[in-house]
Order: sequence, then C-alpha cells, then structure tokens
Amino acid sequence: MKQGDSLAVIESPDIGNAVSDVHKAQADMIAAEHDVKRKKALYEAKAGPLADLEAANDTYRRAQAELERASKKETLLRIGNADPVTQRYTLPAPVDGEILIRNINPGVEVQGQYSGGATVELFTIGELDKVWVLGELYEMDFARVHKGAPATVSVVAYPDKVFKGSVDWVSGALDPNTRTAKVRCTFDNPDKLLRPMMYASVQISVDQETTLAIPRNALLRLDQTTAVFVETGEANGYVHFKRVLINVDEGEGSPFLIIRKGLEEGQKLVVNGSILLSQNL
Repeated sequence: MKQGDSLAVIESPDIGNAVSDVHKAQADMIAAEHDVKRKKALYEAKAGPLADLEAANDTYRRAQAELERASKKETLLRIGNADPVTQRYTLPAPVDGEILIRNINPGVEVQGQYSGGATVELFTIGELDKVWVLGELYEMDFARVHKGAPATVSVVAYPDKVFKGSVDWVSGALDPNTRTAKVRCTFDNPDKLLRPMMYASVQISVDQETTLAIPRNALLRLDQTTAVFVETGEANGYVHFKRVLINVDEGEGSPFLIIRKGLEEGQKLVVNGSILLSQNL
C-alpha cells in the first residue's frame, strides 16, 4: 500500500455540517461588517453613540473568529477528499506500508469526537521488512549492553530458526516495579516471518572480558564456605590434593564461575567427585 491510497469510505453528516457552518459563518461576518460600516458612519455624523460602534466591532471580531474555526474544521475533514454533496469521506493512507490491524468492517458505525464518541483506531499501518523486538534488561546487566551490540532472537513458531539483529536503543531509566530497563533490538525480516505481538527469546552479546574461571561442577560447598580441591603433586604412587577456599561470582547463569579470590592460573582442579575427597578429610 502506498501513501494516499484509499483505506475506507465513511459516510458522515459531519461533512455537511462543517460546510454549512462555514457558509453561515461567512454570512454572519458579512452582516457584521456591514453593521460596523453603518455604525461608523452614524458615529462620524454624530447621529449614533460610540457604544453602538464598539458593540458592532465586537460582533464583527466574534464572527471573524467563528469563520476561522469553521474553516479549519472543514479543512480538516476535507483532507481525505470529502464530498460535501454525498457526505462521504475517503480516508487515505498516511504512509507507505501494510495494513497490520483493521478494526472496522463494511457497514460498521464509527463515532468520532464531534459525535460525542471516543477516539477509535481504525487501521494500523506498518512495515514488516524490519521489526523491533522489545526486551527487559536486568539491572545487573545494564552497564554491559550497549547500542550496536549483536543480538539474536528465536520464536515459538520457528523453533529451529535464529534471527540476527542488533541493539538500537537502551532505556535510560529502570522500571520502578520490575527493576528492569527496556531494550530494543532491530531485525531484518525479509520473509516477514516475525509478526507483531509475538513472544520471543532474545540473546544479546555483551562486552567480552578475559578472566579466571572454573567449571561450576568443581565448586564444593562446605558449611558456610565454598571450596575446590587442587592437585598438589604425586608421592609414593598417589596423587595428592588439598582443599582451597575460594570466592566466586555465582550470579551468572553460565556453566563457568568467575574466580574473585583463592586460585591462580594453571592450577589443576577436581571437576567431578570432589565430594568424595571431602569425606576423607
């Protein structure tokens, strides 16, 4: 659909009323203008009071204001090629795009503001070649997501397909109720597979960093502490281990935990079965 194409034809008595209001306002202004000229002539000939001339001027200004109001209303209604004879209003498409939502059907009554009704959204027009996906960003990740970051999205309708896009906007404020920030990603949609109001799962690539980490399975909880078993070497045909208390970041959902304190790079850890070693302590 192109801009200016007809969306609907609405039969509206408001069009006839608007045209009638303009004609009446024009007649009232002409009459007020004539009255001003008469009162001015009488006043200059000292045959009429100043109060009559002032009242005539006030009436003329009111008539002028009413004509401006009626003309603007008529112009507004005629934007869609309204016909004052048939009282039909052709609603044009304001932009290029596709009709995504239609809330009217042939024969349905539409009440506008001038008829005392509520504002009704008749059509929703948009482009599906590119779509926005809105997500919620937790406060702990707020500083790690930036505009331009790569993003992928998957939807239930196409479980085996992954769509690639990028972040184009991150809200500058958090929702006070959910403590999350809105993030918007843009995706190319040439096949129009992504549709409005779909539920989607979004993954966003964050800033990469090199840090010391261990497999989650290596972590052992003993009372109120967290520890791992580190290999210390071989003696008498046995491999020896020692327990090392560590401090890790468990806030991430990845299979690896970032080490804050307690280990050094290159140390060998027990990944599976460390609970058995703890029973021998």
